Amino acid sequence: MAASWNLDDPAVPDGSVRVGVVFVRHGESEWNAQSRIQGHQGGGLTSTGKAQAQAAAEYLCRAYPAPSLVFTSDLHRSVQTAQIYMQHHGPANELRLDDRLREVDNGGWSGRLAADVAAAEASYILRIRNGEDLRRGGGESLSEAQARIGDFCTEITAELAREDPADRWAIAFGHGGPIRLAALAALGLPGTAVRLLGHSTNTAITEIEYWVPPDGTVPIARLLGYNSAQHLAVGLGGASALHARPVPVN
Repeated sequence: MAASWNLDDPAVPDGSVRVGVVFVRHGESEWNAQSRIQGHQGGGLTSTGKAQAQAAAEYLCRAYPAPSLVFTSDLHRSVQTAQIYMQHHGPANELRLDDRLREVDNGGWSGRLAADVAAAEASYILRIRNGEDLRRGGGESLSEAQARIGDFCTEITAELAREDPADRWAIAFGHGGPIRLAALAALGLPGTAVRLLGHSTNTAITEIEYWVPPDGTVPIARLLGYNSAQHLAVGLGGASALHARPVPVN
């Protein structure tokens, strides 16, 4: 068989191992439905969110049938989404909780209506929109959040590189903010470039491949897919009520 033309593939050190992480945002939460800012707070899934998680679980089992590792943020809305997947996937994997997958911490903004925060913090939010890397509500900045999701990716990809060659990928359930930040990191961009990527849809899937060199240093990354919600589509033509345009409330 002729060799494929890979001129534009990343240059990787000899002996590097290709692994993958499939990120899945949680289903619609109660505070999503109320347009409340969540961060590290918030409750569980709405009935729509549970239906979205069910659709995502069925799709994941078909598209990614044999993950080596399965992770979730320890926040309830993410755990619930992951548990619905695990009910379909069976006992082959342990569900591992990791707080590095948590949403960006919005500090004192959490629990408040997004519209109220936008009005009360207009000048501060304008500074963020102009590119300043400020902590949200006294919680966390994007660079801080990107650093912790980066730590997760580096550690997990090194673990995956030690797995069986046929199963070197993981599923990670989490939140829109860190998933966007992981995608930006794969593109070599800082967290403040977050405006370049659209808000993540509930249960949307993002796939990143990593090449881990033999010394286990920070891997080379490539974004393969971002914010795919095809599992929420109905038939060939329309979109169901499960697939609503995302709003900027994490």
